[in-house]
Amino acid sequence: PVKMTDFHIYQCFEVAREKNTIEKATSLEVHNFFMTGQSVDSLWHTDRGIYDNLIFRKQLKEVKEDLKNNCRVIYVHANLGNGKTIFAECLKHLFEDEGYQIFTLKTVYMKSLPTDVQHIVESPGKKLVIIENYYNYINVLEKFAFYSLEDVQFILTARTVLYDTRIREANEILKVGEGESKVIDLNKLNEKELNVMSNILRNNGLWGNLSNLSTAYHEQCKQEKIKRQKMGKFRVSEYSCRCCEFYGYEE
Repeated sequence: PVKMTDFHIYQCFEVAREKNTIEKATSLEVHNFFMTGQSVDSLWHTDRGIYDNLIFRKQLKEVKEDLKNNCRVIYVHANLGNGKTIFAECLKHLFEDEGYQIFTLKTVYMKSLPTDVQHIVESPGKKLVIIENYYNYINVLEKFAFYSLEDVQFILTARTVLYDTRIREANEILKVGEGESKVIDLNKLNEKELNVMSNILRNNGLWGNLSNLSTAYHEQCKQEKIKRQKMGKFRVSEYSCRCCEFYGYEE
């Protein structure tokens, strides 16, 4: 990670820190994450480059490549509970060794915001600014617009029903040209990602009343849900765990 050259204390933004991933997450920690959203560093533990208890979404590679190709703004959208926040956290982890300073907006104190933004823009190296529910923080983008943003890129997240309501306005404020922005949809897992999710559930005893049944039966349940969705009969409430309640299937 890039070391800051000053000691400014950010009031509105959280500066990404390197995660401590030495220990593997316990089943209780995995359960708490999926059921209540409680996040701990051990969830990002990897075995030979593969997360033990998180899904490496295919869109992470897309975003990484887009940022390297100087895409200025990436809009990430999903329905409630479909992983916008954890996707942003995975991006932070992914970029730990890529030379980026990463700043996530946490709150807005109008007296502190201009100074925070100035320090972000004027700090050395490449900067990535993450703003969740960006449509509520157009005023923050306006503060960035006072500066040259050649070394600053943005991840702007929103719920699917709202993500495009202020895209044009945001692009105009940041002076984003044609081909300098991209939209990422997180709403559906592909089959590979569903298999990873199934394994996470099984390995941590999160299948609920189905835990004592065979892997083959779990696979049959998954395929039945896929079939029902394709027939238009899929209901998210059929899943037995929060981590699956909101995910669908993508061909």
